[in-house]
Formats: sequence, C-alpha cells, structure tokens
Amino acid sequence: KVDWSTLGKFSAQRNGALNIGSTATRVAFDTEIYDIGGGFNPATGIFTCPAGMGGYWNFSGGVHVSSLANQVLAIDMRKNGTEFARIARIDAASGGWAMYGSSDVLLADGDTIDLIAIVTGTARPLTGGSYQNFITGHQISKT
Repeated sequence: KVDWSTLGKFSAQRNGALNIGSTATRVAFDTEIYDIGGGFNPATGIFTCPAGMGGYWNFSGGVHVSSLANQVLAIDMRKNGTEFARIARIDAASGGWAMYGSSDVLLADGDTIDLIAIVTGTARPLTGGSYQNFITGHQISKT
C-alpha cells in the first residue's frame, strides 16, 4: 500500500511576461502554488528531485501563446538538460493556442526537470491567465 502523504509534489504558474522564440526557451514558472518536498525553484523554473524522493514522477505542463501565423509551437520536458518527452506540438494557421501535456519519468535524487517551449518564426508572448501557463509534478512511487 502506498502512503501518499510521504510522496513529493509541486505546482507552479507563470505570471510574468515571457516571449517564446525559435530557440528553446525555458519557461520559469515564477509563482509556486505548493511544493511538498522542496524541490521546485520558482526563480529558475527547475525542479530538482530532493534527497530521498527518487522514484517515478508524473509531470504535466502547458503554455498559451498568442497569434500564431502559420507557425509551429512545441513544448518539451527535459531531464538533466536533455529532452525526454515532447508533450505537445501544433501547426497553427492562426489564432492563440494553449497546449498541454504530461509524461512519466524515473528520477534519482538530484535529477532536474524543466519545461521548454519553441515557436517557429517570429517570437510570440505567453498570454492567457496564469492557470494556462503551468507545471506540476507528482511523485507516483519511490525507488
């Protein structure tokens, strides 16, 4: 039986302005909602797996950008700086787009997770409410 009260979890949103361009842009989610285990850093947007919290984690995230015009928006999750999952991708002719996705990953103590976004062509700002620009992580088992 899993004692869910001993597992780590966090949630954060992006409230500040940020332009997403054609190079990988780390989305620093600057407003922490909760952080059980203390691994999330809102200054950088990077989650570092705390000591004793290694195991399988589920991460969800999303961004909302404005006015795509025949552009591609992609959102990737990275572990220790290397992409491990493309959680969302869209080819958009026009309009603003919100993209969300999730992935499971095995983490060891000290491993890092961040979310990056890329849009082809002209840079686009994040828009929408902070609830549309978010990252969450929930530990689902311990090693």
